[in-house]
Amino acid sequence: MEDTSYIEPFLKDWSELSELAFDRDGAAFQAMESLYDAFLDTGAGEFYVGHPDIHPGTDCLVGFRGHLEMNIDILEYQDRINAALKLVTTTFVELYDYYFDKLAARGQAATTWAGMVARRKWHIACSDFSCMISTPMFEELFLPSIVDR
Repeated sequence: MEDTSYIEPFLKDWSELSELAFDRDGAAFQAMESLYDAFLDTGAGEFYVGHPDIHPGTDCLVGFRGHLEMNIDILEYQDRINAALKLVTTTFVELYDYYFDKLAARGQAATTWAGMVARRKWHIACSDFSCMISTPMFEELFLPSIVDR
């Protein structure tokens, strides 16, 4: 998708998840690094640079699978979704810490699209997909990954 950080779903089967790994040498991460460093250089003493929109947890998995597939998957593959949530949550925390440390090293505070600014670690808990499932299902499957962050 051209004007957003959302992605086209690409994961055809949960068994393919084991083949996925976050790659700091990948083109997307390297492009983000170049942009991020340019913003930090330009904004030094002038403006805050926010965390990139990383799309953690369920929103990440929906990006991998798509909304329709995810609705079916939560009924048929809860164990695979739980494993996938652990993987993406671990990667999210690693990335969040990386960007927080990068900002702190440049004297920047933490901020995002929400416009709140702080010197301590914080992040907006999100799960856009939660509006498509029941409260008990959300609490069982997805709330723990938000709390763990």
